[in-house]
Parts: sequence; structure tokens; C-alpha cells
Amino acid sequence: AAIPDGNGAVIAIVIDDVVDGRNLEAFLRLVDAPITYAVFPFSRGSARASAKVIEAGGESIIHLPIRLRRSRPGGWFLSPGWKQEQMDDWVDRAVASVPGAVGANNHMGSTTNVRAMRAVMARLNHHRLFFMDSITVPETVGYAAALEAGMPSRINNSFLDNIADVKYTRGRILGLAKTARKRGSAIGIGHLQRRTTLQALREAIPILIARGYRIVPLSALTNVPNSGRTRTTLPPVPTTTTTTSTT
Repeated sequence: AAIPDGNGAVIAIVIDDVVDGRNLEAFLRLVDAPITYAVFPFSRGSARASAKVIEAGGESIIHLPIRLRRSRPGGWFLSPGWKQEQMDDWVDRAVASVPGAVGANNHMGSTTNVRAMRAVMARLNHHRLFFMDSITVPETVGYAAALEAGMPSRINNSFLDNIADVKYTRGRILGLAKTARKRGSAIGIGHLQRRTTLQALREAIPILIARGYRIVPLSALTNVPNSGRTRTTLPPVPTTTTTTSTT
């Protein structure tokens, strides 16, 4: 399909599941654009991966592993059953393990628990970091929680590489142009482990730039959801009432 003229519309591309190693080095060396890399926290190589991204002129964010199943405090996955201070500690450890990160997004798991998402956003705000909802589940409340916390509107518009095929992924990347032209901006997510994504980016980005689109870091744009069904507000925070008795 023909790609409409961009007229300066902006596109951010986020690469998920980032760990240190040859795949990251290949992306940084071969993709000539300001890509945002979502780095897994809590590993020995997290800080090194973030440093490599920043040194190469990319942008680093934290790829937060969130799930609904139980997880022990101090572990890798956040569990909504934790106490507030345990959730705060989890975010603090994630931030410390990915130095230089400017924001965060979610890795798989689930972002449907209102209490947990409110807690995560409050702590990210404490660290002056933004959140982008990856929409790994349709019922996500992460985006609404970020808006409630006063964060800029950032949400995934397209997973680019659900199929590990260069032609498919190139088409998905170029497809971001339609969204960006209509709304002024668009965000797409690819994955580090797919070398087909690396090749597709190398082919598609020059086409987008030639058509008048700008590829920018995630922090440089805001956008809106694809669907009107995406939650944008949360229920009111429960209030506790006290009663006094008279004798």
C-alpha cells in the first residue's frame, strides 16, 4: 500500500526484551535511528546494556516484569498481593539496575490490577520516570493509571514482529505511517531476539524518513490508543471512614 506523506509526523520504535549481548550490539551498530530500548532489570548485564544503548545514542527504559500470580518479595516479578512498601522496593530495585533509564514499559504479564498499577506509577513518578503501556492484555489499566498519575500519554499502537518474517515486520513498521499521519504520532514495539526485526528496521526506516516521517525516542512524543475501548480512567481510590461512638 502507498505510504502517505508524513509532513513531520513522528514515530517511536521500542525494542523490548533487551539484554546485553551480540543482538543488542548488532541493533545499535546497524540501525541508524534514535530507537528506544526496553532493558530487562535485575540481571548482571542490565546496567551494561543500558550503558551501551546510551553511549550509542539510543534511549533506555526499564522493561518491567509484571504478573498476577504470586511472587516472593525481592523476586523478579511484581505480585499485586504485595504490601505497598514491597512494591516500592521492587520498583526501586528495577530503577537501580537500569541506570540512565528515562521511563518504563511492561513485559508480558498483566497490568489489570488497579492497586498494583497505582503503586507502580506512584513510585515511577517518585523517580521522575514515565510509563508506556505495552497493552499485553486488552483489559489493561496501566495506561489509565499512568494518566491518573499525571504522566504523558504513551501507549503501544502496534506489535511489529508477532511473526518472525522480514516482509511481515517491514509491513507493520511501514503501517505505523498511517496511524502517525492521521494522529500526528505512533508507537510500535519489536523484539531484540528477532534478527528479522533488525533487517526490517534497516529496510523500513529509510523509507519512512524519505516520506517525511521523523523517527524519535519514545520520550519525545505522546500518542493515543488505537481503540476507544482502552481504559483511560480508574475507579475512585477507596476511602476509609471512621465512626465515633457516644456514650
